[in-house]
Amino acid sequence: MTRAVTKGEAWNAIVKEKELRKLPNATIAFNNKTTTRLVEFAISGSGATVHFLVEGAPIVNKREAEQPVTIKLPDGTLIYSTHIGNLDIPWMPDSMATAHIVPGLSHSLLISTEVFCDAGCKVTFEDWVCKVHYKGEPILTGGRDKKTGMWKLPINPTSRDNTLLSLDLPLQGPRRQQHAANNLYMLPCRQQQLKYMHQAFFNLPTQTLIAAANNDQFRGVPFLNSTKMIRKYLAPSPATSKGRLTKQRANVRSTRTNNKPEQDVEEEVEVVEPGPESHANAVPTDDQGSNVFCCAVLADATQGTLYTDMTGSFPVQSLEGMHAFFVAYDYDTNAIFATPTKDLKDNTIVQAFK
Repeated sequence: MTRAVTKGEAWNAIVKEKELRKLPNATIAFNNKTTTRLVEFAISGSGATVHFLVEGAPIVNKREAEQPVTIKLPDGTLIYSTHIGNLDIPWMPDSMATAHIVPGLSHSLLISTEVFCDAGCKVTFEDWVCKVHYKGEPILTGGRDKKTGMWKLPINPTSRDNTLLSLDLPLQGPRRQQHAANNLYMLPCRQQQLKYMHQAFFNLPTQTLIAAANNDQFRGVPFLNSTKMIRKYLAPSPATSKGRLTKQRANVRSTRTNNKPEQDVEEEVEVVEPGPESHANAVPTDDQGSNVFCCAVLADATQGTLYTDMTGSFPVQSLEGMHAFFVAYDYDTNAIFATPTKDLKDNTIVQAFK
């Protein structure tokens, strides 16, 4: 697959081929600072109540905010606006051009569709174009980002028809379409929220979560970045205890202790020297001798034993439609087997066992 050529690359190729930089007054013609200015775009957000810009965005009439706006991020963090100003759009009324500077925003700039509609504007979204009309006249025109699929509007346009296609963006070419499916879970209680995040991190022990939060390893993770919330709202989970059993095998080694050391036993052995009445080389007769037979049988109480258990239903279904795991442990081979199951019914468990 060939890479799409941008308009900037196409223009540079023309300049090099035609040797345009050798023409008279080429220095002035190719000076971007005197001929053009950077046009920045912001996402057209229908969920934003005001215009939100990052620090350093091009605005006019910038001043400190007397009443800062408070914004709550998905992880529970609160950020505040520091300054207000107007979008650099001369033909737009000030009532709909007021924007708030929020340094805590990492990258996204949001232009509020609600502000335009409340001011009497008409906002239309088409396949690749977004337009804002005020009193029947277009005041703002944007386009759709081919990478994210979101509509964007310029915050400092040079004309009323600054679209994404008119800037130095990739030309129309082969593009791989990406799809996504999002789920929304309503968890109103803190206990449920902590339980969900706890299961998402495989039911780690509480002390492990607290240590990770203290090390700032849960930065940006909702609810788990606060040790206070973990200690207060996280209930003990049976999955944590069952998944981390530390037991020693039984009947592996003898627990019997010797009452006396080996040296003491050797010292008690009496050495008898052969006397005049004793015969060292004498062979006992049938009447004097006896046969002693010794046999020891060691049995393993857990030999041939198989342990099984079900994990219970997981909070999220797998792509193959599985909800739980059937786990088996074979003592003889010291092996653990895990088979995914679709449900917890008896027939399903028997089939997984086979």
